[in-house]
Amino acid sequence: MFHLNHEDEKMKPNEDEFVINLKDKLKNHLLRSFIQRKHRVFIEVEEGNHKHAAELLRENFNAHLTTITARDAHSEFEVIYHFDIGGILISVKTLIPKTNPELDTISDIIPSGDWYEREIMDLFGIKFRGHPNPKRIILPDDWPRDNYPLRAI
Repeated sequence: MFHLNHEDEKMKPNEDEFVINLKDKLKNHLLRSFIQRKHRVFIEVEEGNHKHAAELLRENFNAHLTTITARDAHSEFEVIYHFDIGGILISVKTLIPKTNPELDTISDIIPSGDWYEREIMDLFGIKFRGHPNPKRIILPDDWPRDNYPLRAI
């Protein structure tokens, strides 16, 4: 297990160590991983394992959630959790079907995920199970139900 110590750069794991550690802890739930360039790591996890990955990053590396993004990939949605760990950016992607666009919230373990998840709910119609406050955040209350501005037609 690695613990990031900002005062001792010698202790800071590099991109390869992040990937090795995550592969070991996520086992078969990690579908793909690659290092795009220095300080930039991408991983894809099976649907439903995004929360476990977020917990591992927070607990083992003191990861800071920078944002959550979503993308309509036509047949499914991509939800990507972006973390900063001492200047190394790690993006955790999971795919969910459009027929049942739901994921577990991470706001119970990382409270800053609250507004990002609410934004994605408004704009894509993706539900976050267990979210403590699933109220609209961007769209007006009278916006038509089942009309999501960032869904592909």
